[in-house]
Amino acid sequence: MPKTGALVLSGDAVHFQANWDHRAVPSMNVDAEQTKASVEHYLATDSATARDRAQLFHLAWDISCSAFAGRQVLDERMVGGNAVRNAMTLFHTANKEPFRQQVHDLLRTAEASPK
Repeated sequence: MPKTGALVLSGDAVHFQANWDHRAVPSMNVDAEQTKASVEHYLATDSATARDRAQLFHLAWDISCSAFAGRQVLDERMVGGNAVRNAMTLFHTANKEPFRQQVHDLLRTAEASPK
């Protein structure tokens, strides 16, 4: 804020997923219209509306944290096999030479620079 500096937002704007999805505020909220306006202001950006961003956040939740995402991870673990074995196979078969060269170049640069 220009006159007050940093601002921490807290409170009871959203209690449940349905509140978030339907832009509803809890019934005991002191000023529902002000809360709705604050949520809209908080979520909106120059390139996206508050509704678009809320939908994007919901999609991110569905992909990463929801029950669907958990089932997807379990399915990948079952079909993909042992995670440790897969990681070891990937490590042993990957071409590490470009990374070794980057480290050697970095060390040479560090040695050549004046202290």
